[in-house]
Amino acid sequence: MRRGEILALRWPNINFEDRWISINQSVVESREEFRLKDVKTKGSKRRISIAPFLVDELVRVKARQSEVRIRLGMGKDTDGLVFTNLDGSMRKPSLVTAEFGKLIRKLDITQTSFQGLRHSHISHLLQDGNPVKTVSHRVGHSSAAMTLDRYGHLMPDAQEDLAAGYGAELELLMEQAENE
Repeated sequence: MRRGEILALRWPNINFEDRWISINQSVVESREEFRLKDVKTKGSKRRISIAPFLVDELVRVKARQSEVRIRLGMGKDTDGLVFTNLDGSMRKPSLVTAEFGKLIRKLDITQTSFQGLRHSHISHLLQDGNPVKTVSHRVGHSSAAMTLDRYGHLMPDAQEDLAAGYGAELELLMEQAENE
């Protein structure tokens, strides 16, 4: 998901039982304000499957968020945003990016940006041989062609495997024809 899509995620957009998230809004930021808006393209509006461990973590986040809201006297907010400030308000995208940068610098891992996480995810999906169309839909690209234009160089080059497999089949057929 894009940063703005993550920040716009609401609890009703998560199906815990069937393990998917519906993405239809984004938080955008300008110099004057930050606000919710519909995602910018038809392809960006999508439903993505999520792993069971992520469902478990989101259940914990929802429970903690409810506890905090009740302690602060705010009551439950089942329609609210998933990732909020302590008071339940929308998080500012640029501050999330800055906080992420500080966290990454503290950890002993390869330095990356928040956007770099998305690029890494897409790269790994393609390098693992997942279908381009599936990856493209998952990440909200307008077309598989867009995904290929941006990430095609990362896909494994299967030319040698293809030639070896086809050559072996052709050789077998030729041997069978000679033996007949």
